[in-house]
Amino acid sequence: MGLWIAILVFGLGAFVVRRTKFAAMRLQDVAAVKGVSGLLKTMQDTTIQIASIGGAIALMGFMITILRGDWTDMLRAGGVAAIVLIYCYPFRSAWQRVVIQLDRED
Repeated sequence: MGLWIAILVFGLGAFVVRRTKFAAMRLQDVAAVKGVSGLLKTMQDTTIQIASIGGAIALMGFMITILRGDWTDMLRAGGVAAIVLIYCYPFRSAWQRVVIQLDRED
């Protein structure tokens, strides 16, 4: 049961991390201080962190499957990991729009 709670916390935490790190004011401050390359680096690092959280969720699902012997647990945890990865998938057009918008403000 503890691993399911951890999966829930990691899943919700991934959404919170993405929302806070991709907040408009935060990205504006990063662009002002570090420039466009720093902005892209920040967005890349955040995406990698979220993908790692998704991988950790899948790994916890695998551990539950090993411990309990029920393969459907892996499917459930894999579904949660897939939702996290799909929600946090970076789209080139969105990143370009952010860079263009924040580059104009300088």
